Amino acid sequence: MRISLTVFNYSGQMGETLMQVDGVVNLHDLHIWTITSGLNSLSYHLLAVISFFCSWLSLLFEHRFLMRFRIMLAV
Repeated sequence: MRISLTVFNYSGQMGETLMQVDGVVNLHDLHIWTITSGLNSLSYHLLAVISFFCSWLSLLFEHRFLMRFRIMLAV
């Protein structure tokens, strides 16, 4: 997943927040870098257990929600 950051946040806090989503087993390769002044980027990989109650689509929507409202990113 790759998005642009508007508010820079500590990567450890981001990882902990993203790991709280139901179904996420592992989050790794979390990278944050600056592309140019005022334009940062974030990417990560996650391992999730998909079940009847947890689909890949619900994981995507929940992560986007967390990034937008809890971590305050523009997605």
